[in-house]
Amino acid sequence: MLRLTRYQVTGFRSVRESDWIETDAVTALIGVNESGKTNLLVPLWKLKPAKDGEIAPLADLPRSQYTELRDTSDQRVFVRADFEPDPDLVDTLVKETGLTAEHFAVVQVARMFGGGFEVRFPEAKPPRTLRNTQVLTELDAARDEIKSGTGERARRAAMLVELENGRAAAGAEMLDAPAIVLVRQALSELKNEGAAVSPLTARWSALVSKLEEMETSLGATHPDGVEAAAGAVTKRLPAFVYYSMSDTRPKIMLSGKKVAPAPVVARKAIADLVPYEGAVVGSKVDALRAALQAGTAVPPPKVMQIGTDFLVQDGNHRVCAAKLEGRADMDVEVVAKDQRFADALRHALRRGRKGFEAMTTVADDAARIAFTNAEEEDDGTFDLAASLQAKLGTEPSSGE
Repeated sequence: MLRLTRYQVTGFRSVRESDWIETDAVTALIGVNESGKTNLLVPLWKLKPAKDGEIAPLADLPRSQYTELRDTSDQRVFVRADFEPDPDLVDTLVKETGLTAEHFAVVQVARMFGGGFEVRFPEAKPPRTLRNTQVLTELDAARDEIKSGTGERARRAAMLVELENGRAAAGAEMLDAPAIVLVRQALSELKNEGAAVSPLTARWSALVSKLEEMETSLGATHPDGVEAAAGAVTKRLPAFVYYSMSDTRPKIMLSGKKVAPAPVVARKAIADLVPYEGAVVGSKVDALRAALQAGTAVPPPKVMQIGTDFLVQDGNHRVCAAKLEGRADMDVEVVAKDQRFADALRHALRRGRKGFEAMTTVADDAARIAFTNAEEEDDGTFDLAASLQAKLGTEPSSGE
């Protein structure tokens, strides 16, 4: 699997060109409101979104340049990301390109406004020249074997002359592909002469083949231009999950006078978590489900314990997503009882079951939550006087 190491955003909404942003197992972007944090995260999501995340030039192009760029934006890159490839991908790239593994230490993927991908290999540097000593070593080895042989004296003499011509053609310290061609051409006239089973012919053919390999290696296509290599990378590109969750509760007071206490997190059965909001937003639930499926850590919902049940104060969407994913339990943050919240709940319960159902969307027996001992009067309301003190841990307010 590809592991993200850094990324850069260019020409996306309010971001002209960001620095390269280094990433790790956990990476935090910290800044004041409206400073552009979202506009740095959304492009990474749109590199390959797990769900939704369509590229919308009207919304995503820099507003001040929209008129200028709208007709030419398809090929404009808005995000580049560097990845560390896994060994399986490296093996595939080696086979597709003929290069060695060290050329694929980094894989870079970019996304364009038109939806296309651009794949590059920044560390790949196919050789374009080699030292003449590599060629001379091959020529000298062949010369020594030919000299030491017997028979076919005339052919041996001709080959030795051609080998000296080859050495002369390889006189430059560094040789490129055309220079290797000149060396090979000095030898190729004799390649197919003689009997097919002749050891002399076999040795000469092996030498010419070795020079052809050198020529091919120096003219190899850069992996940036190998379509099969790009396809192997995009096929393994991980999907990104984006979800937004607002939590404005201060964690640390900057004055240093107050530090919020560490949250109390516990594992609770989802069946014991009672929702408070009247509705949830489907798109938020879908995004959270995708996050859970991808194994992304989701902050625990905040709940207030009332008797044996836990009323969800913040995190109804997370509870809903976990339930739809078939989870039996989940981590929750148990917060202190909020007197104002308890009073509001108490007044709702005083108005009767229908009022509570309207407030919590919980119906039938579940509407009683921890108040199962409350006696129901003939007019359909609950007599809570005896149970509120025990269940809420507070005395009913006067006048109730």
